[in-house]
Order: sequence, then C-alpha cells, then structure tokens
Amino acid sequence: MHTGYHPSVRIIVATTIFALLMGGAVTAVAWSDLPPGAEGDTLDWVRLSSGEWLRGEIVLMRDEILEFDSEELDTVRLDWADVSTLVSPRVLSVAIRDGEAMTGTVELRDGDLRIATGQALREFPATQIHAIIVGELTEANYWSATVNASLVARSGNTDQADFTSRTDVKRETPASRLTLQYQGNYGRTDGVETVNNHRGSGNYNLYLSRKLFVTPLAGEVFTDTYQNIDLRTGVNAGFGYYLLRAETDWWLYAGGGYQNTRYVSVQAGEDATVNNGTIMVGSTLETDLSETVEVDAEYSVRPILGTNATTLHRVFIALAFELWGDIDFDASLTWDHNTNPKPNADGVEPDKNDLITAYGLSIDF
Repeated sequence: MHTGYHPSVRIIVATTIFALLMGGAVTAVAWSDLPPGAEGDTLDWVRLSSGEWLRGEIVLMRDEILEFDSEELDTVRLDWADVSTLVSPRVLSVAIRDGEAMTGTVELRDGDLRIATGQALREFPATQIHAIIVGELTEANYWSATVNASLVARSGNTDQADFTSRTDVKRETPASRLTLQYQGNYGRTDGVETVNNHRGSGNYNLYLSRKLFVTPLAGEVFTDTYQNIDLRTGVNAGFGYYLLRAETDWWLYAGGGYQNTRYVSVQAGEDATVNNGTIMVGSTLETDLSETVEVDAEYSVRPILGTNATTLHRVFIALAFELWGDIDFDASLTWDHNTNPKPNADGVEPDKNDLITAYGLSIDF
C-alpha cells in the first residue's frame, strides 16, 4: 500500500506552511516597527519602555511626570523615564532645565527630544526637559479653574436652605505656581440667617529646583459674624517642598507673617482690632484613588502670637467623582478650629469648632 504523499504535494504543503510562518513573522515585525502619527492623525502617541502604545492627548509634562489623556484609559500619569517614544502633530511648548523655552512640533525617540520650531530643528536629551505645555507659551495656557456649587434645601416643619461654593484658580508655569481660592457658606432656617462666612486666599510659589520652592507672598481674607470676626486679613511668606509620584502631588510648606483681626464686638475695655505675628505650617495633597475618583486634601495649623493668642486649625477634604467630561460630583468636608475664640460684647464665646459637609457639582475649565 502506498502511504506517502506525492513529492509535489509535500513541496506545496511545506511551501504554504513556510509562507504562512514568514508572513506572520513579517507582519509582527512590521507592526512592532510601525510608527504612529500617520499623516492626518490629530492625536498624540506615547510608547512606554515596556513596548505598549497609548493614543490620546498630552495634558502636561512637569517634574518628570507626563499627564496623558488616553482614548481608553482617561487621564493617566506616567513616569517620564518610562516614556521611550513620543510623537505629536500638535504645537507644544518645551521648557529646558537651563531656563530656555521653545515652541514647535515634538518627537521623542531613543532618549532624545527633537523640536521643530519652524526655523530650526533642536535636539535635547530627554533628561534635560523640565516641562511640556500644550500650545504656545501664551498666558491663557497657564491658567485653569474648578468651580463647585452645593445646595441643600428643606421645607415643611423646618424651612432651611444652605448654599456652599468653592472656586480654585491656578496659574502654573515651568518655574512658578499661583493658587487662588474662594470658599463661601450661606444658610437660612425659617427665614433667619444662620450661616454667613467667606474665605479668600492666595499663594505664589517660585521653584528653586524640581522640588524646593519659596513662597514670597501668600495671603488670606476671612469674615464670619457668627465667629465674631468682622474681618481678618493676613500675609505671610515661607518655603516648601514638593513631592510628586505617579498619581500624587504633595506640597509641604512653612512660614510666618502678620495678621490683623477686627472683631464684630468686644467686651468693655478691650480692643476691637488687634495685630499679631503668625506662624504657618501646612500641607496640600492631590491624588487619584482610581480613574474616576480624585481626592484633594488640605491641612494647616497657624499659631497666632501676642495679644489674644490662639491657634487656628483648618482641614479640607474633597472627593470628586467623574460624571461626564469636565463635570464631577463632589463630596467635601471642612473643619475649622479656633482654640481661643473671642467673646462678643455680651460675653458669649463662639464655638471652637465649625464643621461643614457639602455635596454638589463642579466643573473644570
């Protein structure tokens, strides 16, 4: 019995198998070497040292962390050292560690960043890149803001309305960071005002290095008639340290300054306005718990020296749950503690603790 195949059949089968194997090998090699950012592609591409590609948009690179808005993963934060390739068809602004800055299209390969400015092609080691900002170095690209509003209303046996709002405005450049904040709380119960306080603050940080910064000027304005404070203003200066990880920004700061407090009323023989020296120590934390949940937390302790000495503590914690696009659902807690509140003219001492919980919506700009 003849059990073998005809030689021509064996040749055809072997040739087919070889062609399929080679075709797969060629396809794999071609795919791994296929550069993204083909003509007409308007999105950015990032390749990690592991070989994985991400497609989306660069948000910001600063302090060795690249924020990238992925098509599938939303915003991710990548260690700059783990980025092996970056291709972008968009105009980006790049700050070099020696202070030089330029604008153009950017491509990173083999540890070198090339910038086509339109007039020349510049090349720098990736380790010398301090920051990358989307767009040209215009003032509008430095600013961002978050606005939150919370409303609680009840009717029936008790008519109550509470409104809380918070606004955070930031101006961030490769060398500085300006933060402006406002928080206001207002409430009425059965037509009678029960809460009315407002706080505005600002901090200006100059980076001496990637982590060390000085605060040449910071200030705060606060008013709360129910704490017997008609107006409290303060200015201070100091220094701080900035810690950054893949999903976390953490600022530690300390300093000192001056505070002026004008009380609503005081007991006979006491000054309605006092001036004090202050010490300020605090921390600010911004981190991502997941792809859709962010946490902002602040803590500060401020010893007030001299007349009417006291210590002010403040805690703010906010959870932001992504709803749709730039709109989030927020849950926040604010705690203010005054160890030695000032009694009013009737001898009534305000409560040492003020605790506010709020739920509302916020939008990022």
